[in-house]
Amino acid sequence: MAVDLVTGYAGKPHVSAADTGAFNAGIIGSGKYVLNMWENFAYELVSNNEIKIKSGSLVNQGRNINIANKDSETLTIQTGTNGLKRYDIVAMRYQRDEKTQIETATLVLIKGTPAENPKDPELQNGNILNNDYIDDYALYRIKMNGILVETVEQLFQILTPLAEIAKETIGKMYPVGSVYMSVQNTSPSVLFGGTWNKIEGKYILAADFSNKAGSTGGNEKVTLTQENLPVHTHTGAKHTHVVPAHAHTIAQHSHNASCGSAGTHSHYGYYRSDSKSGGSQHRQGSKATHNGLTEGKITQDAGSHTHPIDIKAGGPTKTQTDGECITKEATGITGTAGDGMPFTIKPPYIAVNMWIRTA
Repeated sequence: MAVDLVTGYAGKPHVSAADTGAFNAGIIGSGKYVLNMWENFAYELVSNNEIKIKSGSLVNQGRNINIANKDSETLTIQTGTNGLKRYDIVAMRYQRDEKTQIETATLVLIKGTPAENPKDPELQNGNILNNDYIDDYALYRIKMNGILVETVEQLFQILTPLAEIAKETIGKMYPVGSVYMSVQNTSPSVLFGGTWNKIEGKYILAADFSNKAGSTGGNEKVTLTQENLPVHTHTGAKHTHVVPAHAHTIAQHSHNASCGSAGTHSHYGYYRSDSKSGGSQHRQGSKATHNGLTEGKITQDAGSHTHPIDIKAGGPTKTQTDGECITKEATGITGTAGDGMPFTIKPPYIAVNMWIRTA
């Protein structure tokens, strides 16, 4: 049967080591990892001929192998060769018996070859997920110089637990100084940990030379002043004013006048007698302009007298009614207007909850 319900009840034992190994490899990875457990396979160099490996837990291609907590394994180091160097490898060896299919794990020390320029000994490299029978996971390199252990080098890295990975990832996503936004009112300190201060009634502004990161400012409402307005005038459109047809009424009234009194006088001029008609011609002007005329009185003397002027009373009366009158086209400038009230400058928005991380 191709389908196998590994974690379901089958009425008989059916979950194999291969099933568990494949599950582990799918979650952790198909490589070789030391888990962050107990003493993490820390070593203790007991002597130049003995090394102790302490408790720890590893996963090799899905197979979980442990040295139990507070336990340890001791390996013997073969004495070195004077004048030569040697590299030995401490490895966790996985094996599966070809006949019984029994799987085992053993801590082994793989001895290298003494040389002036030594190399690591050859390890068994198998693919457990493909049913290979043997594989070595190198943990330490022991460097021998003559008969002495010169140094012990760690060859593995400790796998970071998922909880710490999540914490580290969140720390990289939201370091101190980060801003978190959500329409939910759940504090990011609950979601991610750390210390967060809530921001209320503020917009986000990208920092620049004039606005340093972390600075605050701005107003929700503003009142424009004369300095804020562009230079301008208000021009009325071209127009005319129409005066309808009308008349002006003059009330009843009179005019009085008189002529002042003058003394005795007569009027002189130039004349010429006309014998044919028995009359004479009278002209005013200078003699030079009246050649042939005789100078003399042209009126009789009269005593002091006045001349009356009689002006009759008149009105009321009306001026003549005429048609409508249209003025010439004109433009004009309006007077002042407005109340100077402050106004809101909010653009369209969606309100969210915001926090800034402070620690």
